[in-house]
Amino acid sequence: MKIYSDKKLYFGYVALLLFVALIVTMSGGCGGDYTEDETYYGNVLGSFPEFTPEYDDNTPPSIIQIIPPDGALNLTPSQSIVLFFDDEIDPKTINTTTVRIYRIQDKPENRIYGRFGAILSEFGNTILFFVPDQPLEEEENIYVKLPGAGIRDDGGNYLGTEEIIQFSTSEEIDAVSPSNLDFEQGDNGYAFVGEGVIRGTAGVISPSLGTKMAAISTGSKTLSSSDALSHTTSLLATGAINVPTGASKLLFDYDFLSEEFDEYVDSVYDDTFVVSFSGPDDVYATLVTSVNIIGQNNSFPIENGDIGDIQVAGAEHTGWITREVALNGVGSPINIISCVSDVGDAAYDSIVFIDRIRFE
Repeated sequence: MKIYSDKKLYFGYVALLLFVALIVTMSGGCGGDYTEDETYYGNVLGSFPEFTPEYDDNTPPSIIQIIPPDGALNLTPSQSIVLFFDDEIDPKTINTTTVRIYRIQDKPENRIYGRFGAILSEFGNTILFFVPDQPLEEEENIYVKLPGAGIRDDGGNYLGTEEIIQFSTSEEIDAVSPSNLDFEQGDNGYAFVGEGVIRGTAGVISPSLGTKMAAISTGSKTLSSSDALSHTTSLLATGAINVPTGASKLLFDYDFLSEEFDEYVDSVYDDTFVVSFSGPDDVYATLVTSVNIIGQNNSFPIENGDIGDIQVAGAEHTGWITREVALNGVGSPINIISCVSDVGDAAYDSIVFIDRIRFE
């Protein structure tokens, strides 16, 4: 098990993203290898959202958040790439020319192909996913380039400025034993990128079941001696998990805690919890929850002293919630990446506790 932290500043972090009352689940699609310049639908997330042009929009789109952030080190080779835009993006402009993923240099022989998909926020902002056809290589540098004259928004405006993101991968994570999906046997089969731990009870927050749970934070030394990537983002990645024969659903429990409650509900400071599941045949990705989704009435005050050694003040949390996702067409084994991220600032921390991964 490794705990890693990022060494470069978070790039392009402009606060315009609002997620209000949104829970998205989309799945299904097709796999296979793709060639350059091919635009494809019905992949990763089933389909891109229905696209509606907005002809009076004259403002270029911007990238406001990236997972993984620029400069992130030692990420799992099964890492997916998520780009948050501040506008609706025309899906016909999403292809391997306008979003180039490659290793070493931007040459055709180094290009990494895969599957795109997208979901929309409540206000029509595109969240774009890319998952490679095959896991990335171990211990290599990965580059993502978006030419300024490639992607266009619903008004036909180009991105304008070329964006380049770089991150590196680590060794592959060991497979997760079926007997350790509840973290009771420790960290074998898991890796934290940024700040995260497997731990026992945190004051009034106890594991959903048993004596241990996983936790990831957006902070610096909030849970441990490590820092979130660029002080904004942390991930929990799993090794391969075999899906039991006949299982059609994956379930897990989470408790979302944030210092953003209640003062910054319905603001741009909408910290998020995103999860992706990748298998040999397809990928499922979802925005599980966020500060704005939870709102003011579904979180409960918690005093700093009531969560023991966790370094947050004036936080509220949801209590344990079970999330269920369909595994239609994903295949087996699967890898899971859970990500908590600050949106709009790095001033107030959020923590996600995760427990009881299971199948039905």
